[in-house]
Amino acid sequence: MDSDTELTFFSGNAVHMFEWGYTLTSYSGRYELEPDGRITVQLKGFRERWPEMLLDRDTNSLLLRPADAAQGFVMGTRGGAYVPGDKGSYWPFRILTGNEEKEVQKMIQEHGYR
Repeated sequence: MDSDTELTFFSGNAVHMFEWGYTLTSYSGRYELEPDGRITVQLKGFRERWPEMLLDRDTNSLLLRPADAAQGFVMGTRGGAYVPGDKGSYWPFRILTGNEEKEVQKMIQEHGYR
């Protein structure tokens, strides 16, 4: 199954997440930046605890990675989701820019999740 997750961080510690899989699922909640740099996210209605993340970067952009490198695949609506070992990793999250970012912002407004 192909799936994607889009996390959008707003001022005032608000966060929104779209999960794309068989269906589109939307969550909103809060995030905190901990003193040691970890980012924690709490999402209303999300059945699992979202992994703590760290900000990183590669030669292309900023990235979000799990604070625990062994952290596996997390989906809120499909507990049986699976990523085969030879298909890469669900992580890292890469920043969206330009038209992609505008499209996500528009979808959040249209769905009334902010």
